[in-house]
Amino acid sequence: MGCHIDGFIALVAHTHVIQDGPITGRKADVIAAANTAAEVALRLVRPGKKNHAVTEAIQKVAEAYDCKIAEGVISHQMKQNVIDASKSFLSVSTPETRVDDAEFEENEVYAIDIVASTGDGKPKLLDEKQTTIYKKDAAVNYQLKMKASRFIFSEIKEKFPHMPF
Repeated sequence: MGCHIDGFIALVAHTHVIQDGPITGRKADVIAAANTAAEVALRLVRPGKKNHAVTEAIQKVAEAYDCKIAEGVISHQMKQNVIDASKSFLSVSTPETRVDDAEFEENEVYAIDIVASTGDGKPKLLDEKQTTIYKKDAAVNYQLKMKASRFIFSEIKEKFPHMPF
C-alpha cells in the first residue's frame, strides 16, 4: 500500500498467514528470515554505511534460516516525486544483477524490499498477467505520432505527472 503527501512517498507491505494455531516448520522459517532480514537492513541503512554491506547482511540472515532471498528484488532510494531514485541495493547479489556502489547519507529515504523463499530463490513465471501499474519515465522525451496516443499521454502527464498509476 502506498500514498504520498506533496510528493513524499510512504509505502508499506507485510505478509500475513491466516490459519488456526501457530505457524511452524518451513513457513515459520521463511517468515522469520524475511522479518529478521528487514530488521537487519533497517539497522544498517545509516549515514556512512555502504549499500553492499546491507546486501551481504541480508544474505547471511537467509542462510541462518536455511532460506534464500529472491533474486531481482531491489530496494530503492526515494525522493520527492521519485519512487525509484538512483541509489539502490540488492537483496541478493548475482553475476547478472549489479548496482553501483553507494554510501548512505543523512536524510535519505529508502523503500526496503525483502522477499524470502524456501526454494532456490529464483522467481518463476506461473501465469502471465497484463501489467496494471505504469510509471512515466521523466527522462524520456516521447515523440508520439498518433493523435490518440498524444491525447492519452497528455492526460497521463496532467493527472499522473510523477507517480505510478
